Amino acid sequence: MAKAKSIALSQVPGANESHLGEIDLDREHGRMVYEGEIYYNGWEYEFDIDAVTGEIVKWKSERD
Repeated sequence: MAKAKSIALSQVPGANESHLGEIDLDREHGRMVYEGEIYYNGWEYEFDIDAVTGEIVKWKSERD
């Protein structure tokens, strides 16, 4: 989970762990992924990160 947090935060310059929402381990399309959110600077970022490879498989951002 720590690696997934690091990968997600690296996509949002200036964000840190205090901006992370809940992160859950879930199965999506046959693979395990970490699902979570980052709330930073008026934006909400939603992500899925492959739990094995660290690949970002979903990334969505919208104004909060």
